[in-house]
Amino acid sequence: MTWMRNAALAAAASGLLAPQVGARTPKEPTTVESEQPGVRIKSEFVSTANALLDKLGDTTKSSSLPGATDPTVRSYVAQTKVLTRTLGTPAVPAEDVNEVSSLCGPGIRVLVGYLLAGTGNQAAAKDTPPEELAAKLKELGGKNVLRYPEVVLPGALFVEHCMAAYMPSVEATLAPVPKERYNDQVRHGVAEIHKGDGDVIDGALTDIRDPGLSVEFRRQSLDQLEIDWDNLVLALSSAQRTELAHRLSDPGEDVIGARLKRLRERIGTVKCGALCQA
Repeated sequence: MTWMRNAALAAAASGLLAPQVGARTPKEPTTVESEQPGVRIKSEFVSTANALLDKLGDTTKSSSLPGATDPTVRSYVAQTKVLTRTLGTPAVPAEDVNEVSSLCGPGIRVLVGYLLAGTGNQAAAKDTPPEELAAKLKELGGKNVLRYPEVVLPGALFVEHCMAAYMPSVEATLAPVPKERYNDQVRHGVAEIHKGDGDVIDGALTDIRDPGLSVEFRRQSLDQLEIDWDNLVLALSSAQRTELAHRLSDPGEDVIGARLKRLRERIGTVKCGALCQA
């Protein structure tokens, strides 16, 4: 998995996520709320994510984090897999855009926490040239993917899907607002969505062709991208859609290439709405 993709997953929510990495996101439903579709499963996920974040603490100062045998990790991973399958369905709707922060946010913070494990010394080296520092962080992030695949891989798929699931609701929220009435906050938010969404797609496409990743994860990544594709494309600008179609103009002749070709064909079927025209 590329460092770029995982950084993009976090960047996609910048401006929407008030808490910082490692901060907890309390979310306890009322009795009435708990009876609504999906509320209980979302609340249980957030509680488990918060418990794991409490256990992790400042991961930049630790080179050893809870792994697959840890009960909290097992519970967290199981719940990410359930939400990756069900979020955005009638059983677990993705309609409240505030949940980009309250639901996707904890998943992003857990993911980033594992990726940054043990990077504290490198990040604190103020005299290190920026290019060298970026290279060190990228190397460490890649190693952490291999050290904690049982958390990072399903976690990354969940965060991608979580962001994608809410894009139709973001689109619906923005659609009634005339473009000439956008204020600086809206323009900044749209720009962040465009950048983060484009980086997530770009990173996912890179991962799918990365020989350093397991065949199984590459398959899962492509499967998930096919599921999330229309919602991710929905959030791209018109120019980004054109660039994406160009990138996929020569996807290769193998089985993966054939599937990517079909994704390219789907770009033109996604409505160019408010986010696209912004």
